[in-house]
Amino acid sequence: DYAIAQFRFLVRLLLVHGAWNYNRLSKLVPYCFYKNITLYLISFWFAIYNGFSGQPIFERWTLALYNVIFTSIPPFVLGLFDQDITANGRLHKPSLYIPSQSGKGFNTKVFWMWIGMAMFHSATLFFIIFYGLQHESAVANGQVVGMWYIGSTIYAATVITVSLKAAVESEYWTWVTHVAIWGSIASWFIFLATYSHFWPTFPVGVEMFGLDYVLYSTFVFYLSFMLGPGICMLPDLIWKSFKHTLRPSEVDNAKKEEKEEKRMKSRSCFKEGVHLGSMDEQTKLIGGDHDHWGYNRIEQATPETAVERACKQCCPFLTSSVQVQLKTNANDFEMQNLQKKN
Repeated sequence: DYAIAQFRFLVRLLLVHGAWNYNRLSKLVPYCFYKNITLYLISFWFAIYNGFSGQPIFERWTLALYNVIFTSIPPFVLGLFDQDITANGRLHKPSLYIPSQSGKGFNTKVFWMWIGMAMFHSATLFFIIFYGLQHESAVANGQVVGMWYIGSTIYAATVITVSLKAAVESEYWTWVTHVAIWGSIASWFIFLATYSHFWPTFPVGVEMFGLDYVLYSTFVFYLSFMLGPGICMLPDLIWKSFKHTLRPSEVDNAKKEEKEEKRMKSRSCFKEGVHLGSMDEQTKLIGGDHDHWGYNRIEQATPETAVERACKQCCPFLTSSVQVQLKTNANDFEMQNLQKKN
């Protein structure tokens, strides 16, 4: 439930936050299904070769920590921080809210596309690595690798793949996004280097004892977790490139316009030295506290000239009536400040 003080706040609540939340949930829900199906379906592919005996291909604690540590943060990033269009862009084009109303972002077709993608990724990761290592490989000390080597290699490739999938779906990158995605990948390798030496100090992980040395010292391990995720991500990247280039939606066109406008405005600034920031910063400039207009930087000019210039340069897309209203409100505020000083 939401409580709003004035009906005019409903515009931003629906067109901006409503559309953002819909897009985030449209990615978060299927992504959670995707990342679990990708991993656990690999056990089914392995069961074909072990006679459905119930023998797991992954060590029990690495399997248990999949959703707790290694892939727990990317869903939060997709569900909390992702945004396709800035707030100012959505307010400027209310028609961008139509896909949210029509359910184009999440429906039965989209859901089964995610499921199909998960099945394709799991099969690709398993069969490429499994058949690539079907002939036992010898390490530097002459020992040969076994089932846990294959399972850990597939597990590493799976963590990398689902993390890269979150990166492909993310459209708004911050430092939190980088930490979540690349940190998830790094957490598995750190865990492997630590957990492989728990036994015999701790009575767990006997199957993984010394496995980090075996994995990190063989070229096949690096080739496998690079080749597998690369093949999985290639169709995603091709499809997105085709869609955005040859069949762009209204949202895609709006994103292109925003990038071009941001690039053009980054080269310009006020003659008085006020730098034009991003569109989000400009939204705060015109919708937040009046002190953000930057009067201290341009106080040598008359209030009317300064405000008018700010309206025209920061918000050229606003209608003339809105610019006049903004200018009037800012002038009233400036007059109040002058009266207080007097």
